[in-house]
Amino acid sequence: MEKRHIFKKQILLIPALFVLGLGSCYYDNEEDLYQDIGNDCETTDLSFQRDIKPIIDGECVVCHGNNDPIGGISLTEYSHVSGAATNIKDRINRPPGDALRMPQGGMDPCKVEKLNVWINQGALDN
Repeated sequence: MEKRHIFKKQILLIPALFVLGLGSCYYDNEEDLYQDIGNDCETTDLSFQRDIKPIIDGECVVCHGNNDPIGGISLTEYSHVSGAATNIKDRINRPPGDALRMPQGGMDPCKVEKLNVWINQGALDN
């Protein structure tokens, strides 16, 4: 009789452990859940030399540099970048898959936002 009683307790314990175990298998991607928390994209007091030129140099100059720039558009100097500001803004904000989107693989959203803000503020040489 004692063995039956222990067996019934074990049977009741199995579903309880199963339910408790489900909670421990839950997985979230921190980047998806908390993408708006702690946003490090600072867009106030942007400077061409400090904030914008490094983006242009890292994302654009590889194709739009001094030696035979694609489309004849060189972005190596402030005057070139400011002169092409409207075109740059159009290209970086095109949807993924658009053949005119630059750079082709897209760009970090913070970099896009910085460029947009800087251009909207008059593309100053500061």
